[in-house]
Amino acid sequence: MSKQIAVFSNRRSRQNRLRPDLLAGLKEAYGEQADFFEPEDMLALRREARAVLERGYRYLAINGGDGTNHQVLTAFGEVSEERPLPRICLLRGGTMNNVTDSLGIRGTPMSILGTLCAAVAAGSELKVTRRAMLRVTDGEIERLGFIFGTGLMANFLKAYYAEGATSPWTAAWMAAKVCASVAVQGPLFEKLSDKERHTIEIDGEHWIDKDLFCLMCATTEQVGLGLSPFTSAGRQTDRFCALALEGPLLSIVTALPAIWRAGPMTMRGFEERLPQRLDLHLPRKFDYTVDGDLYVADRISLSMGPVLELVIP
Repeated sequence: MSKQIAVFSNRRSRQNRLRPDLLAGLKEAYGEQADFFEPEDMLALRREARAVLERGYRYLAINGGDGTNHQVLTAFGEVSEERPLPRICLLRGGTMNNVTDSLGIRGTPMSILGTLCAAVAAGSELKVTRRAMLRVTDGEIERLGFIFGTGLMANFLKAYYAEGATSPWTAAWMAAKVCASVAVQGPLFEKLSDKERHTIEIDGEHWIDKDLFCLMCATTEQVGLGLSPFTSAGRQTDRFCALALEGPLLSIVTALPAIWRAGPMTMRGFEERLPQRLDLHLPRKFDYTVDGDLYVADRISLSMGPVLELVIP
């Protein structure tokens, strides 16, 4: 019987770089049940994604974090030609694992892949949840992801990556520094808090034309560090959650306890909608993020991407 599981690994993810034995261990433990792919660039990733779809693997396991998941699933979306994607198993093999945190997926790449392989070998039923992705259209480029953000969200990531040693601890330390700087209106506050004019239409109708600290959109609840601002995300597979943050910034910081509790966004400085499509324009080129990866554009459209069947081990 041919193998049913394809495993895509990102050798450059922080966890895989710090633990080069991890990939070897995964292959040694599960090489008889799964085929392993380690594409070096996007061209190789698309080529191997096409091969996986043509061979009819039932499961696609991704060994990386949010950024790797975003890149791999974007490549599969590009080459799918309307073919359904395999069931997806996210192995939490990176620094940022916000999507798996939102879905309640816990464990290490070894334990998660082991659970998948054991269930497939035994013919057991696996718990699966359906979750849509965002389709982010930037000119002629389409990207798939779960979390999109401008302004404060992208600025925070730029400062976080500038720290060099990326880790959950670094992110938590950066968040603490931001909160402290907001309280005293220090230099980090000044660096991160520039407001930009956002002109936004949702589902073809005007929504916003004003200065915002940030626009965030997602189909998962969490945005990182345990913060769950997208309380309505995932309830419908044909809509995503859009949050406009007008501020003042201090009101956003003081709302953090409610956001940690996944409370509804009814406090001052937030506006929430559940669109199927969102068109965004800023007066100049701006940074934005998709699942932790950073890009630059001056006009963006967001719409619903494919609905995935995600394995919950």
